[in-house]
Amino acid sequence: HATRSRADILSFAQPVDDVQPRHPYPHTWESIAVVDTTNFTAWWEGLPQETRKHVRRSRKAGVTVRSAAFDDELVAGIKRLYDETPIRQGRRFPHHGKENQAVRRENSSFLARSFFLGAYLGETLIGFVKLVRVGSAARIMQILASQAHRDTCATQALLAASVELCPSLPARHLIYGQYVYGRKYGSPMTEFKRRNGFRDVRVPR
Repeated sequence: HATRSRADILSFAQPVDDVQPRHPYPHTWESIAVVDTTNFTAWWEGLPQETRKHVRRSRKAGVTVRSAAFDDELVAGIKRLYDETPIRQGRRFPHHGKENQAVRRENSSFLARSFFLGAYLGETLIGFVKLVRVGSAARIMQILASQAHRDTCATQALLAASVELCPSLPARHLIYGQYVYGRKYGSPMTEFKRRNGFRDVRVPR
């Protein structure tokens, strides 16, 4: 009898600090957005003047960025950010309206290797970033800021604090997903990452 066979494909990328192909398997080149975190001053001075102004503007607006424990208070704050608007960047926001239990469960992944930073206006959470340490790097799993407080530039403040935090984790690199998505070299997300000091590193997958 004829049978249908199913093939399982294992895909993995090499670490960002080891980009020479090491394995005898077919590979493609993956674009990764990376900051070298070993010298915060060099990263800061390499930023466009406008980006540095955004970080300073955040401080002047009264925003403080600090470590946040993964507890009921943080989960409630994240849920408020999720529920702020059903549309973000022109498309449906998939986290909007999720139950509290789902918000906790989804943000508790890799918790032993996770670090949360919150952006606060007074005692109100207006943004957060979740970092997960993977080998010698830290990956941004999620970063989100309140649209109602967009003028406080909380996202830029969170990114700056993330770069500053990395050496203590320790992590030599900060990774923010892909740099180029497909062939969209001029996408708004790629430009945003470039303006915040991320560079395009190609790793074999």
